[in-house]
Amino acid sequence: MDTHITRGSHRLRLHRTSGRALITTCCADRQPLLADPVAAALVLESLQWLDAAQRLLLHVAVVMPDHLHFVADPLGGDWPSLLRMMKSFTANRVGKCLQYDGKLWQTQYHDRRIHSDAQLAVAIDYCLQNPVRAGLVATASEWPHSWSRL
Repeated sequence: MDTHITRGSHRLRLHRTSGRALITTCCADRQPLLADPVAAALVLESLQWLDAAQRLLLHVAVVMPDHLHFVADPLGGDWPSLLRMMKSFTANRVGKCLQYDGKLWQTQYHDRRIHSDAQLAVAIDYCLQNPVRAGLVATASEWPHSWSRL
């Protein structure tokens, strides 16, 4: 059996199922399905609900037109389970909102472990500045589809 682990390998993710992380997940085929303000609000609210239910400790979340960034600590399970739950819930709610019966999310996601307070600060800034880097707003505070614990 091949146990070689390469960068980007699915085997690498098998060992990163818990711990504080920056999570990025994209809409299926990078469709801008979350450009709709109601759809974006539903995704943001679902993450806030997971935080309130103590399933995760949410530090920041930014919903972009075709993807989502957030930084959190998983409290009530591992990342694959939490993301499966969040994606299923939001796919149903956003699908009804947009009258869309296609796939909302890509199956995979990208996670980057955060090991220190300095890395946490960088990850939060990275998320909040994403709409600015994308040219959607001039300042991070203008983006309506973000939330930060700070």
